[in-house]
Amino acid sequence: MSDDRETKPALALAEPPKRLLQRHAVRPGRWVWVLFGLQFVCLIGIAFQLRRRPTADTMVASADEREQLRATALALEERSLSRAAAETWRAYLRRDPRAADRAQLLYRVGRLFLESEDYGAAVVALVEAEQLAADDTKLQARIGPKIVECLRRLGRYGEVGRELSRQVEVDAQVTGRGAVLASFAGESFREADLDRLIERTVDRALALQPRGGLEVQREALLKQYQSREARQQMLQRLLERELFSRRARELKLDREDDFAADRQVLETELLANRLVSRELEKIQPTDVDIESFFAAQQDAYREPETATVTALKSASAAAAAAQLKQINSGDDFRRLVEASAQQEAETTFTLSRGRSHPELGDVSTVFELEVGAWTKSPVVGRAGTWLALLQSKTPGRVPDLTEIRLRVAADYRMRKQQELLRGLLAELMDRYDVRILDSAAQPAESGGGQKNRESHKPNKSE
Repeated sequence: MSDDRETKPALALAEPPKRLLQRHAVRPGRWVWVLFGLQFVCLIGIAFQLRRRPTADTMVASADEREQLRATALALEERSLSRAAAETWRAYLRRDPRAADRAQLLYRVGRLFLESEDYGAAVVALVEAEQLAADDTKLQARIGPKIVECLRRLGRYGEVGRELSRQVEVDAQVTGRGAVLASFAGESFREADLDRLIERTVDRALALQPRGGLEVQREALLKQYQSREARQQMLQRLLERELFSRRARELKLDREDDFAADRQVLETELLANRLVSRELEKIQPTDVDIESFFAAQQDAYREPETATVTALKSASAAAAAAQLKQINSGDDFRRLVEASAQQEAETTFTLSRGRSHPELGDVSTVFELEVGAWTKSPVVGRAGTWLALLQSKTPGRVPDLTEIRLRVAADYRMRKQQELLRGLLAELMDRYDVRILDSAAQPAESGGGQKNRESHKPNKSE
């Protein structure tokens, strides 16, 4: 048996091949995973930076885009497209958030939204502009009234009072505005405010006049408003207008279609008058202009021959003929005048050659008389029959320029205004390609058979 143990082979079970490989495989260390992670992060960072890094072409394109937006906004403003211009300026500011003139542009955006009646958007832009313009007192002074106007248009009258109080606390510019005349909804109305209202009222009235150079008339009108009664009337009109308009906005009357149409008509008239006034300001005659105009128009300023007469009025032609028989001299004529029933009435008249008198009518026969002579036959006028005694004659003359300089200057200005407006109209008709159709001046034919015939456009030489 011992031999059997010695000859038995020594057998042992080995590990399976797969498990043996797993057992002897080398696992990577933690530092390898850290290295892989760092490399991955670096690659992502490099890719992100390369993507964000602007090239020269993209920088130029961005600058070109901003310039294009700015030019577009200005062009829209010139065409009175306020809302579109405001939105374009907004887009410009989004492209250039660090613009040096951001506060001024935001004020511009607010003003444009105010013009387009988007008062909420206007307040947002104005408030942001006010925050950025902390060191610009001039800009702040322009922003404040616009915010107040927006709040008024929105019907937030309580906020109007608070906003005005805040502005007063900020700049404290109340001194010099005079005493408080009235207050409503927290808003104070002072003497200086009334003065500005009077000036604007007078200026608007004069702006509708066709003639310029109305400084003297302006001063005279302003002087009329210096009395206590006139100022009280103006204040009363202001309060009525303000309170009535506030109530109308509360009732949404400004949202009605016919109100918008009426406002459009009024706006058109105001804009047209403002353009005309601005153009007429260009007419500033010099001394040489006035002297040359006077020299060329002397016949227009020639004063006619005048005559001073004493008139004897009669009830009829027969009565005048009877009176003539009693007149042998000028003294006889005067005695009859004194003895007549017209003692308290006017008997002395100044007549002009070639001009009819409102009472005596045609007075041409008087200028055929010599001084001291009287009419030898009754004359029938508008006020009855009369006789006349010629007291004196003054020959016609051209007055010196110093006597009528204001009149000549006004006539010169009127002539130049007419020429300027005709030229301006012709220029604008050409600019906007206006053509007037012949049929516009003709009554419409029944059946609509009339054809429009295009007339020529007026030119500057016409």
